[in-house]
Amino acid sequence: TTTFEIPTKPPIDCFPQACNINDDGTINEHEVYPNTADPCHASYFECNLNRTCYFECGHGLFFNNVTLSCELPTEDPDYWCLDEDNQGTMASIKSMRNSHPVLDPSKMNMPECYESISSQCTFSFRPSYGLFSREGDSCVNEYEICYEGWICKMRCDAGFLLDLDDKECKPKRYFIC
Repeated sequence: TTTFEIPTKPPIDCFPQACNINDDGTINEHEVYPNTADPCHASYFECNLNRTCYFECGHGLFFNNVTLSCELPTEDPDYWCLDEDNQGTMASIKSMRNSHPVLDPSKMNMPECYESISSQCTFSFRPSYGLFSREGDSCVNEYEICYEGWICKMRCDAGFLLDLDDKECKPKRYFIC
């Protein structure tokens, strides 16, 4: 039997605190909620059985208030702090718009992302060819990106294809397939 463990960052601090009370008067036994004092939205609290712990997202990730998890900054630019002077960071952000991490159904739909061992990027963007497309195809919708040490396989959102020259997903109407 093979087992694997998903690495998680340990909490920064834990303390006794009652979890929030529901509208019906019952106390939540478990809940996850954002740290509203964090201007970069990169931390959160988790309360379980009246013990609350403070966690920080991995480097380069932000806490999504809807999914209640740490994610790449692909969607809402209000939820991350950008180093606007870093051209590599800005190019990566541009490449992530209108896309999402590919989910692996064989691993309970985990995103196909991992943190590089050195936390460094040896590339910023490269198209993915394989089962669904071949090198030289004009209609590609998957690529790999390295952002802040995170390497992720990405897929353009529905209705978008990858513009290989601009390194971003654009509406299908701009492509002839």
